[in-house]
Amino acid sequence: MREPVNWDQPGPLTSHTTAVAGPSWNFPPVAGVSSSADGGTAALNFTDPIYTAGMTEHQRAWFYAEYEHARRDEVVGVLLAVFLGNFGLHHFYLRRNGLGILYLLFSWTGLPAIVAFVEAFLMPRRVRDYNAMQASYISGQIRANGANVGGYPLAINSTTCSACGTPLAAGAGFCPRCGLAVAGQPSA
Repeated sequence: MREPVNWDQPGPLTSHTTAVAGPSWNFPPVAGVSSSADGGTAALNFTDPIYTAGMTEHQRAWFYAEYEHARRDEVVGVLLAVFLGNFGLHHFYLRRNGLGILYLLFSWTGLPAIVAFVEAFLMPRRVRDYNAMQASYISGQIRANGANVGGYPLAINSTTCSACGTPLAAGAGFCPRCGLAVAGQPSA
């Protein structure tokens, strides 16, 4: 049986190690990946500074949840173009309904199948562009939703915490940042 690779030995890849799949396997760090505290399986943390810069953790989580729902997969796009491109399904997949209907209308000629096969090579770029547009739209919608502290929308005439200065939502009993009970509110 082979010994696991020990990245702690002197060499060019030993700046930091990240435990990935158990205590005996160590791999060099990967950008955007952080290991869990117990040394177990790595948790992916995709942080794109373009779309999530200046967002709170709650807003960032909201962004990623919405983005995962809206994003499209490149492989699915290519497969649709190759196998069902004659009917324009690869265009419907990227919400290009006008082209999808045009392909559907001319599907009896076989010409859309030839064009779709050529478009299969262009699909990865189109899917990436679509995903970038979706990410930009979602980010803009989250930022336009207003100021947000800890996931609670702020009132216009809000007060601030006396301990840390964080703006408090109207009717808040505790500060979302430091946890201090707000004066005049019942505490448990």
